[in-house]
Amino acid sequence: KKHVDPKAPVPLRMVGAKALVPLQPPDMLGLLFLLTYDAEANVREQAKKTASTLQDRIAASGFRDESVQPPVLGFFLRLYGQNDAYAEMLILNANTPDDAIAAVADSCSKRTAEIVGQNQLRLLRHDDIIRQLARNPQAEGALIDGVCDFAVRNGLMLDDVPQMVAAKVRLFGPESAIQPLPQQGPTADQVMAEF
Repeated sequence: KKHVDPKAPVPLRMVGAKALVPLQPPDMLGLLFLLTYDAEANVREQAKKTASTLQDRIAASGFRDESVQPPVLGFFLRLYGQNDAYAEMLILNANTPDDAIAAVADSCSKRTAEIVGQNQLRLLRHDDIIRQLARNPQAEGALIDGVCDFAVRNGLMLDDVPQMVAAKVRLFGPESAIQPLPQQGPTADQVMAEF
């Protein structure tokens, strides 16, 4: 706390920004994240530089830890979205926010795109992931087809995504392009609420 307190002396905050404080990896990630918002420009820049060049022992342990707060994980995913190993750890962490995954889905590598496409719960929960993944030139056609087929089978339809429209036609026939999908029944939560 003393290294991120705005009232603390700048040199003390700078020690934190350089990751020279003996902390556990999850705490170090939180410290660096907070210091990227410091009032002092030098501290902010140093924290950003340190965050983008983390030691593997800190990153590998911290990125997997589900006690790390979602905004912190999202910040690091945006920072390391092009690093396959780190991106995989962050994407597989249940605390990583869906919008951060959507933010890297359009430009990530083929390997990372496959990991994103396999997380079916996230795909249904945050449809922008599918939109961004469909725009990714690295994502193979078979991956996008599988993701879109899965989404359409589960009642998700994004008419602004051509691959989703194609999946609808592929699954329900050409007449489905002009007819809406059949309405689904109530969700389990709705049934329980009525009960």
